[in-house]
Amino acid sequence: MAHLRAARRAFWAGVRVGLSVEDASAGAGVARAGGIRRRPLTRRVRDQAASPLGYGRPAESRQTDRPSPTRAGVVGSEAGCASIGRVRNEQRLRTRTPESRAFAERVQHVMSLTSRLNMLPFDDLDERRDVLNEIFGGPLPGSLSILPPFYCDYGLGASFGEHVFINQGCFFLDFGGITIGDRVLIGPRVTLSTAGHPVEPDERYDFITHAPIVIEDGVWIGAAATITPGVTVGRGSVVGAGAVVARDVPPLSVVTGTSVVERRRLGPASAADSERCL
Repeated sequence: MAHLRAARRAFWAGVRVGLSVEDASAGAGVARAGGIRRRPLTRRVRDQAASPLGYGRPAESRQTDRPSPTRAGVVGSEAGCASIGRVRNEQRLRTRTPESRAFAERVQHVMSLTSRLNMLPFDDLDERRDVLNEIFGGPLPGSLSILPPFYCDYGLGASFGEHVFINQGCFFLDFGGITIGDRVLIGPRVTLSTAGHPVEPDERYDFITHAPIVIEDGVWIGAAATITPGVTVGRGSVVGAGAVVARDVPPLSVVTGTSVVERRRLGPASAADSERCL
């Protein structure tokens, strides 16, 4: 029965975080690192009425002091191992706090805005720009192009360079902070996800982990690629379609990864188990 209870807890934990949360990295001023302009990310979330979702950024949000394991961060076929340990620059926030409830309300607001964005006529460019400005908390570069449908869960953690093109169906889960440089091309159905959970079962439901993603100048990310928390994609690099990127990509590199890796073998089902499935 213990394993059944654990399975139920894991299921309901997934339900609770169905709103994918990520973090806006605290920052002020304009810094330059590796040729990327990092714009200030303004914290706009204040304590509000309680929300049943119970997630957000706590006062004790902190950077971890444990290094990520050597297997964490494999590009492509082995990237499933990347979430087993903590990643570089990972921070944590505690759930079920006043800050988390305020954050959950921000998430609900942005979900409503993205729904509105995706129902606009395609040629209503002025209204699309206005809604995107509201999602991201301020005016966006005039040369930025985002094609709907587009999905985002926070908005205040993302910043964009000049001449950025984002194709249809992309997901930006930006609570951990997403910085995109100049002349970046992002293909359809790309996911930039900056958050997760601790792997340890006794911590998994009490914290959300988050780490920033940086996409440097001149990067091209192919269709349906996924960039995981804490990753920097170096300037001028190409991420192949469908790749899962869980470690940094060096500048001027091409990375791909779509093969299947067998993780383990399952034992044969017993006769009783087979009958239950019928």
